[in-house]
Amino acid sequence: MSVQQVDAIYENGVLKPLTPLDLAEHQRVSLAIGTRDDVENEDGDACDYMPLIAEEGDPSVTWEQVQTLLARLPGSLSDDFDRERDERF
Repeated sequence: MSVQQVDAIYENGVLKPLTPLDLAEHQRVSLAIGTRDDVENEDGDACDYMPLIAEEGDPSVTWEQVQTLLARLPGSLSDDFDRERDERF
């Protein structure tokens, strides 16, 4: 069994992955669910940026507004992140 770790958003009773999955259509999977509050960084510490988001973030901006704006960007953000990461190494 291969393991993929992905982030997803829960909307209207459905988990929606934020990145494409390497799965066949109708393939059965096993899930372990944790909330973003549970996510730890590589050092095992709680995410250091959460207090900054709480302090600097704008609570009037909804996740749907962010998704709408991101959807207008050409190409794939995950491809951009992968390319930038690959350029560093």
